[in-house]
Amino acid sequence: MHGVHESSPSLTAGYYPALASYVLIIGGGRKLTQALCNELPSSARITLADAPDQAARILRKRGFDLVISGIGESEQAMLDTLRAIRPFTPNNYVVQVAAKGIATETIGSMVHLGVRDVLVMPIGRYQLESLLDHALEL
Repeated sequence: MHGVHESSPSLTAGYYPALASYVLIIGGGRKLTQALCNELPSSARITLADAPDQAARILRKRGFDLVISGIGESEQAMLDTLRAIRPFTPNNYVVQVAAKGIATETIGSMVHLGVRDVLVMPIGRYQLESLLDHALEL
């Protein structure tokens, strides 16, 4: 895992890889999804899943460079989402978005379930740029 990242306010400048990257965003609600879509490069091919079972069906059909799991209703809901997608993401770069105050034990469980990074809200462009670069290196 690369770490827990406290994000700075969104920045509009930045470098993004020229290649198209495939990104799956799971849950998180309309506001978070819109913010993530606005911060990802225009070349990213973004797929949205509202629920863990829908994400699992999508992941069965195709691979993704980056999988972003949005904030759940609870820490348990976030872990349940990660458990549901884990069989389909053994080699994917999986990121969990979390609110401030997430328990250290929960972060440990997320790592065990394959999460490589935890982003703490708010998320800025440079954090997403870095994650996309890491994901494309794999």
